Amino acid sequence: MNYDLVIIGGGPTGVTAGIYAARKNIKTLIITKDFFGQTGKAATVENWPGTQRTTGIELMKSFRDHIKSYDVDIVEGESVMKLKKIEGGFFIKTNKAKEIEAKSIIISSGKNPRSLKVPGEDDFLGKGVVYCAICDAPLFAGKTVAIVGGGNSGFETALEMKRRNCPEVYILEACPKLLADEILQKEAEEAGIKVLLRAKIREINGSSFVESIKYTDLNTKEDKNIKVDGVFVEIGSIPVVDFVEGLADCNEKGEIIIDHARCTTKTPGLFAAGDVTDIPYKQIITAAGEGAKAALSVYEYLNEQNKIN
Repeated sequence: MNYDLVIIGGGPTGVTAGIYAARKNIKTLIITKDFFGQTGKAATVENWPGTQRTTGIELMKSFRDHIKSYDVDIVEGESVMKLKKIEGGFFIKTNKAKEIEAKSIIISSGKNPRSLKVPGEDDFLGKGVVYCAICDAPLFAGKTVAIVGGGNSGFETALEMKRRNCPEVYILEACPKLLADEILQKEAEEAGIKVLLRAKIREINGSSFVESIKYTDLNTKEDKNIKVDGVFVEIGSIPVVDFVEGLADCNEKGEIIIDHARCTTKTPGLFAAGDVTDIPYKQIITAAGEGAKAALSVYEYLNEQNKIN
């Protein structure tokens, strides 16, 4: 299969890029595992203009429905395993052995959740340890839970669990300062959520399911235990760049380094946009804007190269 453009990733960046590409009559394919990604895991979205309050999954359903209304080919349920430069463009191979050629690429593969790397995390995955609050929150209604991570996603998860009548909700943050927006911190305080700063999780324990966690109070160096039924891991994420293989440079965080004006990488015809890149603000609205910018840059590139079908 041959395309003018292949977009890798179906989050806000990839969908927006696809919409703009379609409107420019660029023959486009989107390859994505799903159309939900990190945004789909958000319990509440209140900063998307025109929509005062919605869930991440509902917002991404609307994104998915929008892109499917355009003449864009979609390969859903697959991921890119290999990407290499060839004469006239790029060669792609997916995990299901699909082979595709394209004149240009937009990498909008986003990030995957970062793991704790502590004893018990893998043992209790799906048995009390979860990475997707929007998916698994209903399973822990009325139970005691701990959220590891003091950023926005951690506080949003904690507030969601309080709304689900959890009697005790803990937030553990290893740093001396919280990163969450002040409005979320205030809501958490009013909801009675217990925030533990300088708390480094060490173990997750239980029998068939999670029963407790051990953490170190980094102020006193004392190890402490909390009885919990669930652990929500919200400590950030890792860029999905394993298939890039030297075609683009990455920074110390693993993010693709781009020209912020045009979303270009060091390889002509290879563009990157959204959370997978080194842009400073990881927000839904900035991700969508970067997708639009990348698609318009692709249009200019293809015209300059006389490559549009």
